[in-house]
Amino acid sequence: MAEENDSEKTEEPTHKKLEDAAKKGDVPKSQEINAWFVMLGGALAVMMLGNSTAGALMDQLRIFIAQPDAIPMDAEHLRLVWLGLGKTVLGAIAMPLLILIVAAVAGNVVQHMPVFSGENMKPSFSKISPMKGLERLFGPKSVMNLVKGIVKMAVVGLVTFLIAWPERDRLGLMMTWDVTLLLPAVQTMALRMLGGVIAVMTVVAVLDYMFERM
Repeated sequence: MAEENDSEKTEEPTHKKLEDAAKKGDVPKSQEINAWFVMLGGALAVMMLGNSTAGALMDQLRIFIAQPDAIPMDAEHLRLVWLGLGKTVLGAIAMPLLILIVAAVAGNVVQHMPVFSGENMKPSFSKISPMKGLERLFGPKSVMNLVKGIVKMAVVGLVTFLIAWPERDRLGLMMTWDVTLLLPAVQTMALRMLGGVIAVMTVVAVLDYMFERM
């Protein structure tokens, strides 16, 4: 009985601390998971909507490049031109933006359900204390995040370079290609780069999630 009571005394405070922290909105969360979901959403947007979005923008902008002298310069026509351009741009980017927003929200929800708390909005001297600020800035977690960010950027940059380097000769020729050939080629290259980055980010996100849960 004594052992059971001791066990309850040691386990209950830990559980209570977790509940109290959750109520305050202080829940373990990996920013790398969020970044992974956003990258995945970006890849899906490029794969599903890349050609149509770029094509719609190109059709609308073609007159500005090919026949700028054909654009009427009176106020009413300019208003209509810019209004049409704005509608086209918004229509073209609306769905990709929606996908990215959903991906960003999903990255938070899969880790923890939304917590609404005003605890962090309460005034506290520790938030304006220079010493506390230095501790947060140069603490172990900040240093770890800095090292993690540098390593992540280096690895992602290396992967992107390794994917793009074999295409270096082709990149120069792309400037002379017709748009109908250029858009699929750019989409394919973008998807390859995003695929490589997502592969790296998957490893980083898993490790960071485990680190945040420790």
